Amino acid sequence: MEEDFDIREDFRATAVFEPALITGEDGTVRFRFKLPDQLTRFRATAVAVKSKLFGLAESEILVQNPINVRSALPRRLRVGDTAEAGVVITSLDYQPRKVTVRAESDLLDIKGPVEKRVTVRPGEAVEVSFRLAAGQKGTASLTFSVVSEILKEKLKNTLEVEQSFVQEAFTIIGQTEDSIQEGLMIPENFLGTPDEGLKLCLDSTLASSFTGAIQFLDSFPYDCLEQRTSKLLSFVLYEFLLDSLDEPKDRAFVE
Repeated sequence: MEEDFDIREDFRATAVFEPALITGEDGTVRFRFKLPDQLTRFRATAVAVKSKLFGLAESEILVQNPINVRSALPRRLRVGDTAEAGVVITSLDYQPRKVTVRAESDLLDIKGPVEKRVTVRPGEAVEVSFRLAAGQKGTASLTFSVVSEILKEKLKNTLEVEQSFVQEAFTIIGQTEDSIQEGLMIPENFLGTPDEGLKLCLDSTLASSFTGAIQFLDSFPYDCLEQRTSKLLSFVLYEFLLDSLDEPKDRAFVE
């Protein structure tokens, strides 16, 4: 039964951020929050400001179990991938412990045994891994159930499975004063994904292919000196790309 297990699924790196707390007359303030499910050492930083005075203090909060269990997962998978994923078990206890780990997933296929048992000695770290296969895209849930004499918990994780595809680009360069014919081969079958298809562009210059990159520079929100210079330089070199600017103020800035 799941209610018999302690559930760990909140693995945020930042436990809390509170930018504006007001102290009492004694200079202290209390703030209550719930720590994430990470087994780690959190750093607590307090910054105090009053008039022209400034103060900084730091401390640490150590969160751990007698047996620490941490997920060891790939960042993401692609359809057709296989990978090793599991948990790393570290014993902080004073005697050897037998630990049973079971893996479950709604979207990923687990190749081989779904349950493994290991003995972890004091101060030892043991990896328990399972072979996963990604058969379809989506967000897969991956749960590791860990049972020992002193620990009973479930680690719930998510893993993104992406559909892989290859983009190919071909450029044909030439010059003609009359009509010209070019041939191309279109695949008979498509995968059915929204990103696939065929796009043809006809331009009098290769510089037009820079439009997307220059629009990115133009929409980049941080206008430091380097970014402003990069924007100006792109439009100075390719003045015709000014037509791609939507805002009149942007055109005025460049001109």
